Amino acid sequence: MTHKPSKPDADALLEQAIDWMLRSEQAPDDVELRRELAAWLAADPGHAYAWQRARNVWNTMGGMEPDRSQWPAAVEAAERRPEPVAPPRRGVLKPLLTVAVAACLLVVLWPSLRLQLLADHQTGSGELREVSLPDGSRVHLSAESAIRTNYSDGERRVELLAGQAFFDVVRNAQRPFVVSADSMDVTVLGTSFDVQNASGLYAVSVQSGAVSVSYDGDLGHQLVPGQQLTLERRSGELRVDSIAPENVAAWREGRLFVHNRTVADVVEALDRFYPGSIFIADPALAKRRVTGSYDLRSPDLALRGLIQPYSGQVLELGGLLRIVRGS
Repeated sequence: MTHKPSKPDADALLEQAIDWMLRSEQAPDDVELRRELAAWLAADPGHAYAWQRARNVWNTMGGMEPDRSQWPAAVEAAERRPEPVAPPRRGVLKPLLTVAVAACLLVVLWPSLRLQLLADHQTGSGELREVSLPDGSRVHLSAESAIRTNYSDGERRVELLAGQAFFDVVRNAQRPFVVSADSMDVTVLGTSFDVQNASGLYAVSVQSGAVSVSYDGDLGHQLVPGQQLTLERRSGELRVDSIAPENVAAWREGRLFVHNRTVADVVEALDRFYPGSIFIADPALAKRRVTGSYDLRSPDLALRGLIQPYSGQVLELGGLLRIVRGS
């Protein structure tokens, strides 16, 4: 029976499995690498589950069934025996790589389908759009972003479902303007500011006026022009940094300005401007922190410039998928 790891462990193992596939595909005749792969398969039954999970995802998406005659035997052997077993043969690696790619694509497609059902306004990859709201306020949507509006007599509320948006709000003291992103609310009367709802963080940057930011029922934080609040989802860390007003929503001019953000956060932002998908297969690299400005008009060059200081590598698969690895 295959051992099923917990969800955080399963996600990490899937990343490891993809990394093994890529390394083996690049050096199919490396005997030492094959021994290391065999040892990885034998080290934990959860590794076998990672391979099976990827195969099931591929089948769910309607892909061609991979050849099971060779690599499942290696997985079963890894579950039975503590010592290294014979690794999958070279011909098996391409189907497995295809399975891994399918798993990455599924992660991208599910959120997109959800947004199509919920959003009033949504942008695609690399698309920027300006939306006029009923009260005359304007919203500039970044790429792969979505909002839903809910106006009432006493409040103007916009939900940022995903991505990033810059708001230029018409002042109305009787009807506060509220931008919500999950459990975070940004309340204003009349101002211009940027809100980001990403997988790893929330961020609010003020260009003019003032805003009040509350999260999960707290009392709120007041921000004035030139301030940026960042809230890390996982750790709950909240910080307020300075930002030049001209750098607020610089993405509208094709520039991505970041301060003390993780590589994973920057890659996610670049991914919204890339026609395919970018996947980080190195958790250590993903956690590195960077500050800088990146050209959104050339996301490939920006990606390589981002990881070059850490000797990172970009592997291109099929023209629409980039896998980022450490050295």
